[in-house]
Amino acid sequence: MVSGAFTLVFGILCLIGMLLFIPEASRASRRPQSNALGSIANLAVLGFFGFVAGPLIILGGWMMKRLRVYQLAFTACILSLVPCHSCWFLALPIGIWGLIVLNKPGLKSMFR
Repeated sequence: MVSGAFTLVFGILCLIGMLLFIPEASRASRRPQSNALGSIANLAVLGFFGFVAGPLIILGGWMMKRLRVYQLAFTACILSLVPCHSCWFLALPIGIWGLIVLNKPGLKSMFR
């Protein structure tokens, strides 16, 4: 759930940074060898991923803790493994651990 919160905050900061960077990008695009539009696209993709994946990771962690909605808990573990958010290096072992735990025999039947 912590990695989901960091992912959400990172996504919001990327979207804010993209909005603040647009005026600079319009001035820089007139210069040769400018890659300002690529930077805006990167911020938009990272921001969108963080804005969507963050709440899903938080909700999936909460459902895993309460033994509800197995599919959402599994999806949250998979999203934690995707290297598109700020605390991926922290979320990686948590996502792997979550997948190992969720794949134990008999655990799926404990979810409601």
